Amino acid sequence: YHSRAVQPVLLRWWETPDDASGDIVAAWLRTWAAATVAAERGKPAGILPSALHWPTGAPGGPEGQWWNPKCHYNEDTFQYPRALSMMARSLVQAAVVTGEGPYMEAVRAMADIVRAQLRGELEGDEEGGTAWAASKLQGGLSDALEKHRLATGDDEFDDLIDALGSPYSRFLFFGEKDDLAAALKDAAAAFSHNQAAFTSEVRFTDRVLKFTARYANTYADPPIENPRPSLLYETLTGDVVDPLYMPLPGVRWNTSPRDIALLVSTNLPEAFSAELFGFGESEREMGARLLRFQGEAAWSLECPSSRQEGITAQGLATFLLPPGEACLLTASPE
Repeated sequence: YHSRAVQPVLLRWWETPDDASGDIVAAWLRTWAAATVAAERGKPAGILPSALHWPTGAPGGPEGQWWNPKCHYNEDTFQYPRALSMMARSLVQAAVVTGEGPYMEAVRAMADIVRAQLRGELEGDEEGGTAWAASKLQGGLSDALEKHRLATGDDEFDDLIDALGSPYSRFLFFGEKDDLAAALKDAAAAFSHNQAAFTSEVRFTDRVLKFTARYANTYADPPIENPRPSLLYETLTGDVVDPLYMPLPGVRWNTSPRDIALLVSTNLPEAFSAELFGFGESEREMGARLLRFQGEAAWSLECPSSRQEGITAQGLATFLLPPGEACLLTASPE
């Protein structure tokens, strides 16, 4: 959970790799990488712990077990696998920025143990054991592997992303669209409940989007779909997981969010594509600022009734989106 405290520094380091603060963060993350590959205090090798004791560096805290350090007024805060996704993505960021091995060594150790779990090679379900820890590692590790795939294009972990990744990641990397369509239908259902709370009543609390899972579904029968804002972020930007660690959005749309559907289908340093559909009754003047290209880009908008093309100006493509037509925007560096 400490990765949340240093999140602003991680973001600065991601956007400015030569920033001096990165050296401090890199050294700190090397400690976590070393703890991941080590077997100590009952923690299996290949498991990223949720806490390290200072000054010993041992997994866990001064009391309790490695998976429950008992170092906070609320035991949930640092109990395994809390915030594992954040720390795993931090390790991937360090590997991408520095090109050094210790961080990816830890990521590969986690990947290997999850592969063994998925193949049914790990036995037992005792708390703190290898099989138990590996099963709880899957979601957080998948987040990190998806970020690594988008940042580097490396397909080393495609088997795990295909097995564990989000519906949008499997669409972006492998073209699997059915699960994404189902997930978007669930998202629409989630926001169709309690609309006033989502749009007008409650402000300035992180519990608006947590309300369904934490409270409403205690009583709802049948359960209500949980809102997933990260899915909307993914489809609109081409980034995966969320923007909190290693943000990699491919586009920023210059338009109103109303009466329009947008789905980014390619987000690479050398190519971009997105599907667009305007639900309004009139032509929409809009733009797409392409974020991963170096320099200007050639773009085209293909619609059933028309074709537009041009060169971006300061990274921005401007065009007219006709109403009621499924269009495809593509771009590549000039």
